[in-house]
Amino acid sequence: MELSREVGTGIARALTVTASYTPLQVAGAYHFPTSYSGAGYSLGIVELGGAVNDADLEQYFGRLGLPVPVVEAISVNGAPIESTGPGGADTEVMIDIEISATLAPEAKVNVYFGENSEDGFYRAIAAAGGVNPETFEDEGHRNTVVSISWGQPENLWNPDTMDQFNTLLHVLRAKGVTVFTSSGDRGAQDNGGDGLLHTDFPSSSPHVISCGGTELLLDAYGDRASEVAWDIDDTKSASGGGISAHFSGRQVPDISGNASSATGYQILTGGEDHVLGGTSAVAPLMAGLALELSEALGRPLGQVTDLSNFFLTNLGVLYDVTSGDNGGFRAGPGRDNVTGLGVPDGARMLEVLLSGRQLPAPIPLPAVGAAGAGGGIPLPVRGGMNQHS
Repeated sequence: MELSREVGTGIARALTVTASYTPLQVAGAYHFPTSYSGAGYSLGIVELGGAVNDADLEQYFGRLGLPVPVVEAISVNGAPIESTGPGGADTEVMIDIEISATLAPEAKVNVYFGENSEDGFYRAIAAAGGVNPETFEDEGHRNTVVSISWGQPENLWNPDTMDQFNTLLHVLRAKGVTVFTSSGDRGAQDNGGDGLLHTDFPSSSPHVISCGGTELLLDAYGDRASEVAWDIDDTKSASGGGISAHFSGRQVPDISGNASSATGYQILTGGEDHVLGGTSAVAPLMAGLALELSEALGRPLGQVTDLSNFFLTNLGVLYDVTSGDNGGFRAGPGRDNVTGLGVPDGARMLEVLLSGRQLPAPIPLPAVGAAGAGGGIPLPVRGGMNQHS
């Protein structure tokens, strides 16, 4: 099975661009605490293709007047790190780095390149989380935050394989690693190939923060003028989301942020300027926020609180998005399967986190012997993942 990320199957490009923003403009509209830069913390980005373009980074961050982030490209289990050019997976790599590091330019960025297969994907996630992929014992560097923008519709996965990935993600969550994933760019069908509704995995794991998409317009002052669910085309350019067929009761996404290609991000890749969107822009955006909050708190965010439960018990830190659909579900008041609980307000989050009030504690580690733990199910080496954008 070849995993993908829909940014890589055509990166959500708009026929007409209504507006375009730097990541800092979007962060400003969402009141992210951009006076913090992620100093002292690190981000792990999982990639299954492409390479880092240092020249792009120097030019992009130079334009923004920001320090060029320290980025390390890491091959996992001998996976190749090969440039595919601006039309290929390089673009996905640069979106992840440029968006996250614009918010947290002083955080260390570790990019883990795995083989594009289930086994390669699994090992890359484990490496980013700093654990042994078989035993889950601590191994290597543990990043504060992990951003993942690759996956496949649940119907294309083996159920046992999803369980093994889910146990790994459970372990990382319990160790205080906050994992953000993109919910997909093909609406409620998620490109499942059968015309039915599907959620995307690993975004449907209950142990990640699944990130859906909106279309954001700013006013002349840089504030939110309007925000609706992202849906340019129900099956080609819309926020992924729905109800998991595998994990009982799991609904995605959890949160959302600007993803529409009509109001996309200004990105530099291969020396060329582009306006790009997709939910794989939202996962690194939220990863940047988590790094900012970690610096403000003086501890990794995932060691201070369990973010999944934090959002559920502090709905006042989110903007509710109540308009639009994704071809299967409609946005409305409260939680929905298009934009989740809403868009985080970074300032409100920090206020609550610093308030001293009771916060949801990190969850316990899974029992040894659970699927994937301590000699669990061996992963097949099959095709690869899709890129979401």
